[in-house]
Amino acid sequence: MIRGRKSNAGGENTWKQQAVHVHKAITEKEVPPKKKHVRAIILATFDEYSSQFFYEIALKLPVFSNPVVCWKLLYLIHKLIREGHPEDSCVNTYGYPLENYFKFITARLRLHRKYGIIPGNLELQPRDLSSALNAPPDSLFTFGVDLMDMLDEVLAFEEVILDSFAGVSFAAFSQVGQCRLAPVLLCIQDAAALYDLVVHVLFKLHDVLDSSMLLGHRQRFFLLHQSLSKFFDLVSRMQQLKSFVDIPTLSQVSESYTIVICRGYLVRTISPEMQVLMSSPNPKTSNAILSTLNSPPPPPPSRHVRVN
Repeated sequence: MIRGRKSNAGGENTWKQQAVHVHKAITEKEVPPKKKHVRAIILATFDEYSSQFFYEIALKLPVFSNPVVCWKLLYLIHKLIREGHPEDSCVNTYGYPLENYFKFITARLRLHRKYGIIPGNLELQPRDLSSALNAPPDSLFTFGVDLMDMLDEVLAFEEVILDSFAGVSFAAFSQVGQCRLAPVLLCIQDAAALYDLVVHVLFKLHDVLDSSMLLGHRQRFFLLHQSLSKFFDLVSRMQQLKSFVDIPTLSQVSESYTIVICRGYLVRTISPEMQVLMSSPNPKTSNAILSTLNSPPPPPPSRHVRVN
């Protein structure tokens, strides 16, 4: 439980002293933070039973415009995690899941750094998609893993946001709720684009690799498909989201074919308009996928999404 700072004069003086220590510890000078200020901040977390005061003061500093200030802030956060008061040592002001957002953004940036061909909206142009799918099989295999990892990150992040409404006094349709829900709109778009990429990669992999090598990919896709389906179903019932973004269904994600889940594995159903273009499908792909249909399906996903 977070204890707010004192409202009396003594409490205000303490707050001012804490602010002085934070400002003197996190300066723009390229010198290590003085130990006496760092120690004072750590001791203050035990006086306050929380580190909330530190974040409220430190985040007003030029963290985003000065790399030295940002570096020292991260150092002090590291110190507080290790040595600060164990309760709320890395508290999120106002209950926003900030650390989850940082983790998500970091994963997103790593994906773009590794695959420069992927644009910010995750929607590859046909020429770029063709180039990506014609990569060597081992590279394409890894590409599929990385895409599913990123889709996992999206689903985990949206779940944290929606779960953050549990026990709060405001409704999702309030101004406060809209502020917290805003990233979910981007998660919807990210998830749809990533799902489409994963589908393309999986079918290409079945053209170039033996089916037995892709069992893990198929099982993982099944779990992602179920989780994403639940996510889209949930947000499609939230009017405050529907008014800002189109909520896709999984059948709308891929334009050239429909994905059907059969006993936990992929089957390609060719749409009528594609039958002429694909009148002679590669039997290796169809047989490789269909040959696994009699295998037992993977266990159902354990994650649950809720909004209170």
